[in-house]
Amino acid sequence: MNKLELLRTFVRVTELSSFTQAGQSLGLPRSTVSEHVQALEELLGARLLQRTTRKVQATQDGRVLYERSKDLLAHMEELEGLFRQDETQLAGRIRVDMPNVMARGLILPNLPTFMARHPLIDMEISGSDRQVDLIAEGFDCVVRVGAQPDQTVVARRVCSMPMVNCASAAYLQRYGVPETLADLAHHQLVHYVRPLGARSAGFEYMVGNKVQRLP
Repeated sequence: MNKLELLRTFVRVTELSSFTQAGQSLGLPRSTVSEHVQALEELLGARLLQRTTRKVQATQDGRVLYERSKDLLAHMEELEGLFRQDETQLAGRIRVDMPNVMARGLILPNLPTFMARHPLIDMEISGSDRQVDLIAEGFDCVVRVGAQPDQTVVARRVCSMPMVNCASAAYLQRYGVPETLADLAHHQLVHYVRPLGARSAGFEYMVGNKVQRLP
């Protein structure tokens, strides 16, 4: 049995604290997930997980293995990418979450072309604007707009998009066109915040290359 697959299964079970959710994330039956963990425990001669009726938790040995395994699997994926010459050989299951607007307007229209190029990929796309928990919800990656809220995850900038403040013609006719920052005190602003209930940063505007905010 592939030892890396055993480690990959063990890591996902540890992250999700569930054999069932780990199986759903990996596309494996729960019984197979259990067999992988049991085979790994027999191979190492150590009990890695403490199973209860409600939860699965790593033992002390399991926590040590989990930390080492994460680094090992990350290095292996990097090595595989270095020597993968043919992009058509990309294969596997990936779960991605992204904003609804991006999913509908950009990803879904181009999905047929992508799947034709990479037929061995099984993609699961979720559209939401909330801040998801990658580990607990079993996502492989997320696409988000704006500052990185969670410093514990690895983030990479994909692109930059221009953002502007807009007003309808009817609004400007009713309230007038603001010409100074002081004028904004007499105007209304539709705020967007994430997560729900958070305090808005206020009206954002540019001074040179820097973003300024007016409460």
